[in-house]
Amino acid sequence: MCAYIYIVGIVVMLLSDSQKYYTLMYKKGLISDGMMKYTRNPNYLGEIALYGSFVLLVNDTVSYIAIMQVWAMFFPLRMY
Repeated sequence: MCAYIYIVGIVVMLLSDSQKYYTLMYKKGLISDGMMKYTRNPNYLGEIALYGSFVLLVNDTVSYIAIMQVWAMFFPLRMY
């Protein structure tokens, strides 16, 4: 299960980076199609899946607390 979540996270991050690169190469401005149609921050969604898979693999209370703190402190600021 953890490997599947990890792979999904990597794929989401790579696809969103590719979409941003090629879309912005031809058209400047806000991207509102593809992955950006469903979530404004697909890179962060991929990172959450990736790091979440590590936490699930370890399955320790301290790791759950640490990752939740990092997500609560850094991701909302960067997403905004």
